[in-house]
Amino acid sequence: MIILSFSFIFRVPRSHVLLVLLPGLASWLVFRYLRSADFLALSSFLPAMTVGLISSFLSRWTAMPSQVYSVPGILSLVPGLLALSSFYSKEPLSQAGLPIFFRVAIVATSIVFGLLTARIPFTVIRNSVELGRLTNRLALQGARSSLRRNKWILSEEEGADHKDLPSS
Repeated sequence: MIILSFSFIFRVPRSHVLLVLLPGLASWLVFRYLRSADFLALSSFLPAMTVGLISSFLSRWTAMPSQVYSVPGILSLVPGLLALSSFYSKEPLSQAGLPIFFRVAIVATSIVFGLLTARIPFTVIRNSVELGRLTNRLALQGARSSLRRNKWILSEEEGADHKDLPSS
């Protein structure tokens, strides 16, 4: 429900609303499967990576920015209530508030690194495609310049031959 409401707040086009639900629902399923105190960082990293992978794929498939799909999906993972409860303690750095604060920091960092890690495969693929295009372009330019050079050399040789001929 939160994912759907944020998609309306961010004015996602109506034709893409159902696609916005995919990253959020997939990440929530991964989060529910890994949710425990033993996997604190992993239970935030993998759902964020799931959101990043699916949103990157959907953005290339639909030609929309990836943030259209990733922001509503990530907002369901943000530890807002946990962060708020760390500030409810009577003293700022008390025994009760400090462990909760560090849990919030671990979860938030895991979400950021999950999103960044999900972008790596798409960046590598895009860069390799661009490198292939650049290589082809440079090879074509090199072939053209060598043809021009050869024409220039041939024209010089022909000119030199003409100078050697006796004039009448």
